[in-house]
Amino acid sequence: MSLFSEFSTISKEEWLSKIEKDLKGKALEDLNWKISEDWMVSPIAHSSDLAVRETTILHQEKTDNNWEIGEVIFVKDAKTANQEAIDGTLHYRNREQTIEELTQILLSTNAYLKEIEANQVNSLQLSIAIGESYFINIAKIRALKILWHNLMSAYELETPLTLEAHLATSSLTDDQHQNMIQMSTQALSAVIAGVDRLFLTPADHSYTAFTKRIARNVQHLLQLESHLDQVIDPSAGSYYIEKLTNEIVEQVWGKFTALASH
Repeated sequence: MSLFSEFSTISKEEWLSKIEKDLKGKALEDLNWKISEDWMVSPIAHSSDLAVRETTILHQEKTDNNWEIGEVIFVKDAKTANQEAIDGTLHYRNREQTIEELTQILLSTNAYLKEIEANQVNSLQLSIAIGESYFINIAKIRALKILWHNLMSAYELETPLTLEAHLATSSLTDDQHQNMIQMSTQALSAVIAGVDRLFLTPADHSYTAFTKRIARNVQHLLQLESHLDQVIDPSAGSYYIEKLTNEIVEQVWGKFTALASH
C-alpha cells in the first residue's frame, strides 16, 4: 500500500485557486521572479508543468554523488607549493548571466569540436561559476548536463563530461565572515546539482592557511557529516527546480542553435 494512497490528487488549478484566495486581491503575477527582461519565473510549480522530464540524463553512469575537493595553489616556489599540496591532502584525510554563461559554454565547445577530430576526444572538462542565487545554481548545473547530452547527441558522440565549479568572483564581499557563510550555501547548491569537482575561494581573499582550511572543511562537512556524496541528484522530484532546469535548457538551447547556425 502506498504511503500517499489516502491523499487525493490536487490539480494545479485547485492550487492556484487557493493561492489567489489567500492573496486577498493581490495579483498572482506579483509573486513572479524576474530573472531577466524576457524571463519571468513563477514560484508555483506543479507536476503538470513537467511535460518532459529528463532526469535520467543526470543519472547516467553514476553510482554516487561524490566530488573532488579542489584547492587553488599559486606556485612561486616549487618546494613551498608542494608542501601546501601535501598539507591540503593531509587535512582531507583527517541571474541573466545564467543563460549567457551556458550559451557561451556550448558555443565554445561546439567550435572546439568542429576544429578537431571530435570522435577522438575521450573526455572534456568544463568550468562553471557559482553565484549567490541558490536555486539558479542548482538548475543551471543540472541544465548544463542536459545541454551537454543534447550537444553530444548532435555529434553522435558519448563523450563524458567532467564538470568543475568555482565561486563567481562577483559573489564575494569584503566581509570575511559573510563570505564564510555564503560560500557554504554556494557549495551546497553545487553539490546538490552534482558537480565533479568544486573549488571554494578562501573567505579573506588572501589565501592564508586558516581560510584555506575553512574552505576545504566546508566541503568535508558536506561529505563526511551531511553525506551528500551518497545521494544522486537529491533535487530530483522538486517540481520547482525541475521546471526551472527545463526552462534554462529551452532558453539556452534556443539561443545556441540560433547563434551556431550563422
